[in-house]
Amino acid sequence: MASTSGLTSTNTTKNKSSVSEVGHAKNVANFQDLIEFVIGYGATYNPSKNSLKLPQLIALKGNPQSKLNDVIAKNTIYSNKVN
Repeated sequence: MASTSGLTSTNTTKNKSSVSEVGHAKNVANFQDLIEFVIGYGATYNPSKNSLKLPQLIALKGNPQSKLNDVIAKNTIYSNKVN
């Protein structure tokens, strides 16, 4: 009897649905990760475009974070009233 250990089936792959984290909270968290990555570079990180410099990135993060916190608070109030 011939050995089949070296053969592979093309029918063994299953269709897997993509699972990824999405949403505004994840985007804010990823932006914070980017800022921490840039801080890790120190003085080496020096883009020529002013809007990509660290102080501008930090300032840019403040508004979405406060808006997200506002949405979470309002959603909590709404959920408590409807449930």
